[in-house]
Amino acid sequence: MLKPYYLVADLNHDKIEDFALVLQRKGKRTVVNLDNAEGYQYAYPLAVIIFNGNRKGTFTRAFIEDFEESLVCYLDLDDEKKKRLYFLLYASDAGTMIFTPVDKGYIIEYPEEL
Repeated sequence: MLKPYYLVADLNHDKIEDFALVLQRKGKRTVVNLDNAEGYQYAYPLAVIIFNGNRKGTFTRAFIEDFEESLVCYLDLDDEKKKRLYFLLYASDAGTMIFTPVDKGYIIEYPEEL
């Protein structure tokens, strides 16, 4: 079953499961372009939050990023040996973010930077 707003995996490559969420924040949507296809006309206040797991079975917030984007979004992993977390829009390359583990947190990279 597809669960587009959260993902559980070893995101920081320490062999312990972590999880990431996309949450809608309080605030009003903004018009992007009313001529866009349905679902892509508005941007909503969102946040990606990543929690790193530990050997005790608890989680620590490692990253949070606020932004505005369409609700036709999801989280996914790439097919590399060391998986990377992606924020994506359905049927679009626009808005793609890659969350790369660094130290105890994460940085955002964009496909055009790689």
